[in-house]
Amino acid sequence: MNPQEPLGLPRGSVRAILTLLLALPVPIMVLASLFGYAPPSEILAFYAAIVLVIVKDYFSTRQQQNLESLVADEPSSITYNE
Repeated sequence: MNPQEPLGLPRGSVRAILTLLLALPVPIMVLASLFGYAPPSEILAFYAAIVLVIVKDYFSTRQQQNLESLVADEPSSITYNE
């Protein structure tokens, strides 16, 4: 266990768990709508907003990780030809 990470879990695990908890009702609502039990439009709008927040978080985290790796690799990637 890494004490520096949230809940001592590997990096990204907490985000993945929260995503699964928030996204779990979506397939249930799809199946319910197939059987004629359509959820109210407010609930559908709520879950659409959640999906957009999850996607934004995913891509912003990826962008931040890419920038950090570029900064970390920058000095070693520069080569001088004489």
